[in-house]
Amino acid sequence: MNILATESWQTSKALNIFVNLISNACTIIVLATLLLLISWRLTLIISISLFLISQFIHFVTHRVKQLAQQAVEANSQLAVRMWEGLGGMRAIRSFGQEPYEQERFDRASEHVRNTFLQLDVLGGIINPLYEVLSAVLLLVILGISLLQNQSAMPTLLTFLFILYRLQPQVQQIDVARIGLISTSSSAQLVMSFLETADKPYIRSGNVPFDKLKQAIYLALSYLLC
Repeated sequence: MNILATESWQTSKALNIFVNLISNACTIIVLATLLLLISWRLTLIISISLFLISQFIHFVTHRVKQLAQQAVEANSQLAVRMWEGLGGMRAIRSFGQEPYEQERFDRASEHVRNTFLQLDVLGGIINPLYEVLSAVLLLVILGISLLQNQSAMPTLLTFLFILYRLQPQVQQIDVARIGLISTSSSAQLVMSFLETADKPYIRSGNVPFDKLKQAIYLALSYLLC
């Protein structure tokens, strides 16, 4: 029930992130080509700098995968508590175990809340951190370029404008990577659930069964008579 109700939606979210990731990658290729045509040296410096920023953000948010696995387990445990509580309601009331079961459910629910809260916090760190680091990078490039060649201001402004358009796309790549990591455990669980090779399913036969129809017809005729 947990896989059908919760993890399948997380897997759908992962597919949506993957499609957006392809779109962002295409946009980055076009904008990066324009930057290379304007100045390959600055583009190389920008690429190295953005890669370092990306690695730094990845280091800051390294616990995402671990938290994603914890979120899957917490959701599963909460579903078990809900199912046991509803299915065993008569036994719980007969033995007066309502406070005990309520405490177990509250612990499972609190664990789910805390886990997803930590995931949201780590996801929310990416945007402001990336914005600050990118702004510092732009200011440094602008200062160095002006000191070296003040006459190339129009070209520099064009380069910075394209870089300004490129920066959110690169930022979305990091956001998508964190999103894919956080939903990877759910996707693996759903794929394991859909896998049929390692499960003892009852296979349907290929011989048509048509004798029961006549028996039902005869029984109905007998009852009506």
